[in-house]
Amino acid sequence: MYRNMNFRRQNEQKAKSKAQKYLKRVFNSIDFPGLVITPSRVGIMARTRCTCSCNMCCNPRHATWGNHEEHITMQERKAEEDFYQQLEE
Repeated sequence: MYRNMNFRRQNEQKAKSKAQKYLKRVFNSIDFPGLVITPSRVGIMARTRCTCSCNMCCNPRHATWGNHEEHITMQERKAEEDFYQQLEE
């Protein structure tokens, strides 16, 4: 399949549709009266999928909190644990 303009537009529309459904679900369940689903918010959500940079959403290596051990990703932690388990055996 060729990756032409129509294909990219279709994928962008799918991403925006998913983002809008997600935002409707989140805003209706939390019930924030001041938050409105705008086209710009839908576009940002469709592009980034991460609307904030809190401790739970950001990359731990780029976080400003914690010490060196907390800046390791889960994959790196599991690899390190497997390495030490193999050394013990």
